[in-house]
Amino acid sequence: MFLSISKFPLTIAPLAICIFLTRHYRITFNNTKSLLLFFVIFWPIFIFLIYSLFIKTIEITEFATTYLLWLFGSVAVVLGSISHIKKFERYSSVYIVALFLVVSFSIFQVLALRVFDIEALYNPFGEFTYLSQYSLDRVYSLTGPRAYGLFLEPSYNSFIMFFLMSIILMDDRSNFRIFVYVIGALGIVFTASASGILLTFILLFLIFWLTAIKNNILRLVLLFLVPIALVSMIPEELMVRLNEVNLEGTSGYWRLVAPIKIIYEAMLVLPLGIPFGQVNDFVYNLGIDHGGEKGTSLDNGFAILFFYFGLFAFIFLAAIVYKLLVSIYFRNYKGVIFWWFIFASLQFSGGIFLPEFIFPILLILYQYKLVNFNEMPDVPFSGIKKYIS
Repeated sequence: MFLSISKFPLTIAPLAICIFLTRHYRITFNNTKSLLLFFVIFWPIFIFLIYSLFIKTIEITEFATTYLLWLFGSVAVVLGSISHIKKFERYSSVYIVALFLVVSFSIFQVLALRVFDIEALYNPFGEFTYLSQYSLDRVYSLTGPRAYGLFLEPSYNSFIMFFLMSIILMDDRSNFRIFVYVIGALGIVFTASASGILLTFILLFLIFWLTAIKNNILRLVLLFLVPIALVSMIPEELMVRLNEVNLEGTSGYWRLVAPIKIIYEAMLVLPLGIPFGQVNDFVYNLGIDHGGEKGTSLDNGFAILFFYFGLFAFIFLAAIVYKLLVSIYFRNYKGVIFWWFIFASLQFSGGIFLPEFIFPILLILYQYKLVNFNEMPDVPFSGIKKYIS
C-alpha cells in the first residue's frame, strides 16, 4: 500500500492493470464491445434508480465507492477478454520465480514464528501494510500459525499461489509442472486455507482425470459418480463434525449456509439485484449470528455476484459450469485449468471488485488467449478466433 485516499488503501494494482492493458492489447471498439461496456456501466445505475424509487432511498455515497471499483474492474476484464493482442509474450518463467518466492517467504514466515518465535516476518511492510498492521493473535489457528505471506490474510495468500499454479500449468511449453504441483500445494498447506487446499486438490484431480480416462463420455459420467462415492465413505464421526455447518454462529454456517439465506432474502426484495454498497446494512438487518455478533459481510465472490446481479448471476454461473464440463469432455487441458480457476477464484473472498483481484484475472485471461492462439480458443464473451489475432 502506497497511501490511503478517504480510508481506501491504494496499491500498485490499478496502475499495473492500466499499463498491462495498454502494452499488451490493441484497444479498439466495435458493436460487441460497446454493448458490453454499456451494460457494465449503466446496469448498476439502473438498479440503483429502481431501488431508490420503489423500495428504499439510499445515499449516493454508499453506492459510489463500490460502483467505481466495479466500473474500473469490469471495464478492464471486458477489454482484456475481447480486445486484440498486440504483444505476444509468455511470462511463465516470471510466474515460476514469483511462485517460488511467495511460497518460500510463507514457509519461512511460519517456521520463524513456530521454531524461533520471530514475529518480524508477519508485518514486512510496517506502516505501509495493506489496511493496517495485524496482530499476531489473528495468525494462529487450530493447526498453529498460518502463512499470511506478503498479503492481508492467508486466504488471499492462498489465492495468489493458486493463481500462479494455474497460470503456469496452462503453458504447455513449461517443463516445471512437477515442481509447480509440489511447491504450490506445499505453500497452500502452510496458509491453512481450507478453501485453498480443497480447490487445489480438485484442480490436481481434474488434471489427473484428463490423463487417466481416455473415453470422453466415461470421463464425464465418472466425474459425477466419484464425489458421490467419496461422500458415502465419510465416517460417521466426521459427518457429525460436518453437520456443524447447520449451527448458526459457526464459521462453516457463515461460509456455506448464511450466503444462501442472504441471497434468498435479497431475491425477494429485488430479483435483478441489490444496489452496490448495500451488503453491510442488508446483512446486518437480517440478524444472522456470526461468531457471537450480527454478521455484516459476504465472504464469497459468487454470493456477491448473486447479491448485486440477482438472476443474471445464475446465467454467469451456468455458463462457467458449461464451459468447464465441455473442456473436461473434450480433454481440453488448458480449458479445464482456465475455467476451474475462474470458478474457484470466486470462492476465496468477497473482494472480487478490488484491483488486487482483477489483475490476476486479467493476467490469466491473457495467458489463456496466448496459449490458444494457434487453436480455436474458448475466450470469454467472444468465442471466436479473430479477437486474439
